[in-house]
Amino acid sequence: MATKYVNVVGRFLADAGANTVRIISADGALESAPTVGYADFIADITSTGTTLRENRLRPLEDGTILNSQAI
Repeated sequence: MATKYVNVVGRFLADAGANTVRIISADGALESAPTVGYADFIADITSTGTTLRENRLRPLEDGTILNSQAI
């Protein structure tokens, strides 16, 4: 899995019992990681889902790691 948020994603996966998932720290356009074979999954911020659709990706069911909003 590729993500910019290694600590948050690591805690989420550990709590879910997914201890065999290797997390790769990555910056930049994460949405291309599965296409180029860099990672099977990504964890990134999304608000509208447009980038996901444009890259033929989809969110996992019950895959929300953290809900947040700017104030």
